[in-house]
Amino acid sequence: MTYTISLCMIVKNEEKVLEKCLNSVQSKVDEIIIVDTGSTDRTLEIAEKYQAKIYSFEWINDFAAARNYSLDQATSDYLLVLDADEYLEEQSDLKKDIAEFKDYYIMRIKNLLSNNRVLTHSSIRVFKNEKRLRYKNRLHEHLDIDQLENELSRGESDAIVQHTGYTDEVMEEKDKRNRNMPLMQIEVKENPTSYNLYNMAKLYMNIEEYDKAFEYFKKAFVGSENRMYQPELLTKMASCLDQLGFIEDGLKVLEDAVELYPEDTGIWNERGNLFKKAGYYRDAELAWLHCLAIGDNGITVNEGVGSYIAYFNLAVLYDMQGKLLQSYEMIVQSIQFNIAFVPSLNKYFEIVLKANIPLDDIYNNFNLLYNVASVEELQRLLDLLYTLRHPLLHQYIENKNIVAEKHVSAISYQYIKQYDLAQKYWGEVEEVAEENAIDLITLAFIKKDIELLIRAKSIINVSEKEYKIIKLLFDNQNTESQKLSANIKNILIDIFDKLIYLQEFDVLQTMANLLSETNSEFQYRFGKLLSEKGYSEAAIDVLIKAYNQNEGNIDINILLGDLCISSGYLEDAQLFYNKLIKLKPEYSSYERCYNIAEKMNDVPKMVEMQSIIKEKYPLSKWITTV
Repeated sequence: MTYTISLCMIVKNEEKVLEKCLNSVQSKVDEIIIVDTGSTDRTLEIAEKYQAKIYSFEWINDFAAARNYSLDQATSDYLLVLDADEYLEEQSDLKKDIAEFKDYYIMRIKNLLSNNRVLTHSSIRVFKNEKRLRYKNRLHEHLDIDQLENELSRGESDAIVQHTGYTDEVMEEKDKRNRNMPLMQIEVKENPTSYNLYNMAKLYMNIEEYDKAFEYFKKAFVGSENRMYQPELLTKMASCLDQLGFIEDGLKVLEDAVELYPEDTGIWNERGNLFKKAGYYRDAELAWLHCLAIGDNGITVNEGVGSYIAYFNLAVLYDMQGKLLQSYEMIVQSIQFNIAFVPSLNKYFEIVLKANIPLDDIYNNFNLLYNVASVEELQRLLDLLYTLRHPLLHQYIENKNIVAEKHVSAISYQYIKQYDLAQKYWGEVEEVAEENAIDLITLAFIKKDIELLIRAKSIINVSEKEYKIIKLLFDNQNTESQKLSANIKNILIDIFDKLIYLQEFDVLQTMANLLSETNSEFQYRFGKLLSEKGYSEAAIDVLIKAYNQNEGNIDINILLGDLCISSGYLEDAQLFYNKLIKLKPEYSSYERCYNIAEKMNDVPKMVEMQSIIKEKYPLSKWITTV
């Protein structure tokens, strides 16, 4: 027997998305019910094209009421519920799915997020057309089966729903957060169930009121046992504690969570994030390796946390520890899993820059990883290379015969060090954007072009006093009598960044010498910049100056120790780490001391650090395996 299906929808001003939704279901359902709550655009005109039965419903700030009204109009055996910004994947076969005549069916919903990310969860979207199966809740409405679960039969649908409504752009356009808050407050007051408290907490988390979010998560947890949302509740509760400055408490929540849900990748991923932030690098590594072992698994899954995101996180972690080869291996794996994940592409170019790989080799190797098969992929790559100011931008423009805008051509020539052509193209740009001010200033210093400097002045946010400092440096005059503001320090660090990238070390050294009287904070930032670009020896030289000014600075001691250990200066690293123990007697300091002792094969010191970590930091798990 073949059962009939009615699509039931509530809509308001959905002309941008409705056609895609209806087109995806028109051959899969027998009836389309559209309940409109006040559209003023082409929504109803589009619905009519698909022979929909259209009804009006006066909006009363209650999604469940509108949803149930749409169900009441349906005449088929089964009801399919979708929102206008959702659509069925082409291969979906609903008639086949409901052939067993279960009371309701669970479907997977793929929420398409910004930056090519996907969050997958499960929900009841197909169910029998029976009066007892109706929705509840003004907001985050859901099928009310709490008292009926023992009576109802459940099925699993192979159909997948794609949801586009949670990209940053759509959220901003619809202002969903502000719209939802008053409705959720009413719902919680009238019906303070665990599920409603959980959704209230998520809303507060979205607007970064983490103290209120945590309190609601705590209340929601009490009634969340055996509920599908409990793993995400625990994960978000830990994130709130982190945001509130209680990262160790967040880690304790996640420790309990993995006991309850040992195969939930989202929990393990967040555990890795918090471990890394707290300086538990070895434990963060184990957490993300476990993510890779179990894959994308869980009731609610952020796609990639068990594959390309885990590889990316490991690449970042290894890079922070000076393990460049391991970092490169991880980032290649990440890109191979998902070439559209921009953070991995960004990290790839950062790593190969540090490794000082010749440009032609980078181009050839990257083409093996990223085979440009569409205009969209090429545009994504060009946008990234432009943002990074990477010399490969010019190579792709040339090889793909692209007619670039003037400012893009200027950037492409500037960062392959063809400065005369860069000057020419900047001269043809009628209105230079503020984002290019640092590019102009950098080129002005390299070419000693006062016209470029004057042009940059008109678009960069500096006072006359701050510009005077830039001009003194341009004229190779000492600035020791000038006090550097926070803004001018930021600008100078940005210029240094570009000069390091271009390997214009003579210009950089001249500027640095003229700024020799700067404080340890600026020297630290300069040294950190050099270290991030892979110039460890130069970074150490700069940081020693900062250290001599401020021996008690924790950040300087950490960075100097880390650079010394990655550069092979083990005894120096040990000195900085031993001092760090006194300045910052926290877990991360003890792990660093263990690492250097391991490198030096100093067994007594290793045993000492093991004993301290086991006693003081029970959250650390790697220590129990050595």
